[in-house]
Amino acid sequence: MKLIFLFAAMMVGTMATIQPLSSVPPLEFDEWCNACDKHYHPLKEYQSKRIQYQNITNSLHFHNMREDSTYVVDTRSCRYLDEPREKGYNGHMNMNMNKNANDNYSHNLPERWDWREHGYVGPVYDQGQCGSCWAFSVKQVFEFNYVKMFPKQALVPMSAEELVDCDTVDMGCSGGWPYKAANWLLNNTGGMVSSANYPYIASSGMGQPCNCTVVQQDTLPFKGYKVLTGGGGNETTLLRWSANSVVSIAVDASGQGFGYYIRGIYNGMFNGGQDCNSQMLDHAINVVGYNTFSLNDNLYDVWIVKNSWADVWGDVGYIYMTRGSNVCGIAEDYFVLSR
Repeated sequence: MKLIFLFAAMMVGTMATIQPLSSVPPLEFDEWCNACDKHYHPLKEYQSKRIQYQNITNSLHFHNMREDSTYVVDTRSCRYLDEPREKGYNGHMNMNMNKNANDNYSHNLPERWDWREHGYVGPVYDQGQCGSCWAFSVKQVFEFNYVKMFPKQALVPMSAEELVDCDTVDMGCSGGWPYKAANWLLNNTGGMVSSANYPYIASSGMGQPCNCTVVQQDTLPFKGYKVLTGGGGNETTLLRWSANSVVSIAVDASGQGFGYYIRGIYNGMFNGGQDCNSQMLDHAINVVGYNTFSLNDNLYDVWIVKNSWADVWGDVGYIYMTRGSNVCGIAEDYFVLSR
């Protein structure tokens, strides 16, 4: 209960003190540009971006001031003024995915679970301008299972760049299907290379030719693993799997509420309207646990979700999404590795 109380106090405090953004003076836009290293030239582009910034901050302010708002939005993440936003996830994955949700996981689940507290989750990553969310979602499932295989070792960050460069069934910085990428790794390399041996350089939006030598020499083996897929809006199975593994999931992350989220309980609504579509999945991320939070005397079941847009986005790189309503399609397509 102490954790729940602290979260609620933090949330209420943030909403009570958030700056009224409906009257942002021009200097604040300049300060934002300086903080985010944004340079808009000539003057016509600068003026256009300034107007866009004003419109965005007005919209965010109205959302934050709504009595029914359960989360806070802000422009502190530098990425989201420039459109289109690169997320790189094929929106039709849920139409192509064969779901084989037969598992041997226990149905006796703890009331709350957070894999971060147990050393199974790495740092928050940044995919940059490359549409490689699918690769980062996959690598974090492999990272989790490597710790499971070698519990006395520290977590080993795996290589998203290996997938961007070498995976022949997906599309590099143009997007991909996480479950296909995981199958490709198991069937073609037998495992995954660490990011120390194959570092990520695609953040600018471009991959490179596959370093086959590194893949052949330095692949960490994942023998006996298979890809277990689930979905169809089934949050009961997702809950059970998330108590046993970090899970690769897909959501519709195209809405302003998701893009500008900084804290609170994201419920798929923005300014009183729908912020996302449960069937238009465009972004791959990871569920790393679940919990129940208290906010304004109401209890909310939530998913603990890790993104790959750096720790300046969201709640230090994370977003807490409501559980039980398949918000943004969170339970439409997901996978884990199983033995």
